[in-house]
Amino acid sequence: MRPAITAAIDDEPMPPSPGRRWGVAALVFVTLVIVAWSTWDRIAWHRFQAEVTRLRSAGEPVWETDFPSARVPDSENAALVLRRAAAEVVETLEQREHSMDDFFDPPLSPEAVEALGHALHANRVALDDARRMDSMVAADFGPTGSGDPASFEMSMAELDDLDGARSVAHLLVYAARHAHASGDDQAAIAYIKDILAVARSIGGREVVVHQLIATGIDAMAAQELESAAPDLRAGDLPGQARRADVGAIIADLLDAETGHKRMLRALAHERPNLVVSATPQFTWQVRHYKLKWGWPIPSTCTL
Repeated sequence: MRPAITAAIDDEPMPPSPGRRWGVAALVFVTLVIVAWSTWDRIAWHRFQAEVTRLRSAGEPVWETDFPSARVPDSENAALVLRRAAAEVVETLEQREHSMDDFFDPPLSPEAVEALGHALHANRVALDDARRMDSMVAADFGPTGSGDPASFEMSMAELDDLDGARSVAHLLVYAARHAHASGDDQAAIAYIKDILAVARSIGGREVVVHQLIATGIDAMAAQELESAAPDLRAGDLPGQARRADVGAIIADLLDAETGHKRMLRALAHERPNLVVSATPQFTWQVRHYKLKWGWPIPSTCTL
């Protein structure tokens, strides 16, 4: 005897499809990841704030404003003169034409000497300002990033200062080469001394990348002195390099202790930069500028 059918076959429950099962599993997994990340982020943020509080309670500098700073009068501030000199640098047509070759490398041809003469004439104002930096007391570039959204703007200004220092230093290198090739080694040594003044000025900012650029500019001065040394005319006659001036440049280049102290101070200032990079304000400003400009943030702005 067959049992009676009491329900329609269409009413029987269908087993869930494999695709639906995977979808539910993926949703559960994503939810767990979001919850775990949010929990970890909240814990890490509280630990970060506790560490900042501990450091400040112990008298350790955490923000850039925690470091003592002495303002330099504008009349004695090499940073203002460096910025002005950088804005005055003009690139001539000959410089652009030979930017990728060795036309201006020593020993200079008569054509290169003539072309550099035109470039130096066009940049006389910038050269005069660069000469003034050697007599300045110090370089005060102003505050660096401190944690507010304006700090990224300041970082961009810092990059402009670095580019400006390099452009002025390259101009002085050309001036030293031109003077040496023209037989005026007294002027060549003076220009090499100006290169060291540019390095000292940009090194006045207690930021690691500024110290590295300053070291590179020092190396440019050393290279020019080494290049001119084999036939450098030294003495007390007009156009001859003074031995005392050459000795002073060599002593400046060998002064490793000053550069070491500047780098240590710059490394101490890395803590505020790292603290700033962990703040919500910095995260917002980085996203804002990435969206606005569409290019990666330089590493010097995030560390």
